[in-house]
Amino acid sequence: MKKIAFIYSNESFKNQIEYVVNTIFQDYDIDVFVISSRDFKCLKQEFDLIISYGNTGCTDGEHMVLLEGPLFSQDYLTVKSIPTDVLFYEGLPVFFNNKGENYFKKKINDQIIINIDIIQMSFFFLTCYEEYIIDEYDKYGRFNIKKSILYKNELLNRPVVNESIQWFVDTLNICYNLNIKKKNLWGDKKFQVLLSHDVDVVSKYFSFRREVRLQLSVLLIDKRPLDVVKRIKGYVATNLFKIQEDPCDTFDMILKMEKDKGYNSSFYFMTNGKGYSPRNKKVKGIIKEVVQGNSEIGFHPGLGTASDESLFNKELSIFKKEFNKTDKIGVRQHYLSFNAQKTWAIQEKNGINYDTTLCFPNKAGFKVGYCLPYKPYDLANDRIMDIWEIPLIVMDGSLMQYMHLDFEESIKYIKELIQKVEIHNGIFVLLWHNSAISKEYNIHSRDIFQWFYDYIKTCSCDVTSGENIILKYEKTILEDENGIY
Repeated sequence: MKKIAFIYSNESFKNQIEYVVNTIFQDYDIDVFVISSRDFKCLKQEFDLIISYGNTGCTDGEHMVLLEGPLFSQDYLTVKSIPTDVLFYEGLPVFFNNKGENYFKKKINDQIIINIDIIQMSFFFLTCYEEYIIDEYDKYGRFNIKKSILYKNELLNRPVVNESIQWFVDTLNICYNLNIKKKNLWGDKKFQVLLSHDVDVVSKYFSFRREVRLQLSVLLIDKRPLDVVKRIKGYVATNLFKIQEDPCDTFDMILKMEKDKGYNSSFYFMTNGKGYSPRNKKVKGIIKEVVQGNSEIGFHPGLGTASDESLFNKELSIFKKEFNKTDKIGVRQHYLSFNAQKTWAIQEKNGINYDTTLCFPNKAGFKVGYCLPYKPYDLANDRIMDIWEIPLIVMDGSLMQYMHLDFEESIKYIKELIQKVEIHNGIFVLLWHNSAISKEYNIHSRDIFQWFYDYIKTCSCDVTSGENIILKYEKTILEDENGIY
């Protein structure tokens, strides 16, 4: 295994630099030693490559200089530190570089100088830095996509962090003949698919008593008698005579498809009682079927929990009690609500194993430019957090409700995203609600859903739950005794 010394001079941002370097190289068969230039001078050790990170060479003998951008400076954690434009070098987007130099890459004698700061760029996206500073959310607690630099530059369809890391590794290999390769993350498979289902409702209809109250309200207050008649007819046909399928009760179909194809998935259940009660007999039956199918029971915290610790804790306590699951809990926030200043901290404090919320509902793709699990960084306290993030890539509603794609357009877009995940041996995370499979939801929904299940069978991937993916990933990276996790 090749040994690389990564030397930095900006000791004010020691924690941030070490976090990024260890995170972005943990997927490669390489031993990276991150050290300050002051400490390096006292080190008696041989390296295959010495990289100096800063605005000038940190020490004599470095083979490569990686110039530092403006993020780690006095403007850190202010609006001034957020990039406003994107440059490109050979198709690679450049978000941070030394503006005082008019090149991206050059060679002086035997030394390569790179003016593309992949350290600050990776830190910026993986920490949701942009959201943390701008702090602008809609009524569902979701960051304003129009403020996203990736959205503004039409880059949400690219895993720009993965791309930049690989470009840097390729540069090292070409310039220094190092032959650095990715670790064998997934055995004989090229990537992973995380199938997931957020269970907002288990039926189109409520209990009899709740339906009566609801329809009386619609009739007497809203004055919509025709809607009441239509709803009653549907309730009778579905719940009493069983002659009509419930468009939201698709659990048997999902589990049968997954069993037939050898898939496992993650079902995230709510406990706030608004769509269903976790104590409901029907819900208990669904839970039993999911567990028997070797799929994961995850937690789907309700609206408001992304920024309210007491509410999150209350719903989680119910989840643990009613679903008999107390550890290794995976989470996706309802409505994809996520507050960069609060959500990870709330989840971590409550012992959550992983989150898989990060995605813009408005546009499927790579919200943080990354398609592998990683541990977030606590911007408020300058530390690595004890929780995994598995970024979400595609949600059903993104394709059909926000992007207004038809069947052909949807499968074309999904294929393009899958190909990019495969290139980087990443994880393609799909969210398809149990209530979004019927044609009542969208005329293309069931066809896209069934196509996806068939298509991934032809790909070099495992199709499994978030819990299983984290177990595999931890096992691989922890085999390296120098791993940070």
